[in-house]
Amino acid sequence: MMNKITIDIDAIKASLDNSITDPETIRQIALYSIETGDDEITRKIKNEFAFVGLYPHIMKPFNIMPEKLKK
Repeated sequence: MMNKITIDIDAIKASLDNSITDPETIRQIALYSIETGDDEITRKIKNEFAFVGLYPHIMKPFNIMPEKLKK
């Protein structure tokens, strides 16, 4: 997972408020907001999904699958 902003900011700004639910888009919106100080764009994130953008600059995937499954 890279912290490079690849979303189309203009397309995001043109979308409806409280409409974005894609986790990667939300993460990138949060990164963009942190980098630029633009808090207006965070209104586009659906309220129920706002937690996805917490600490986007330090998030990384974890493998939580056990090495051996119990039988």
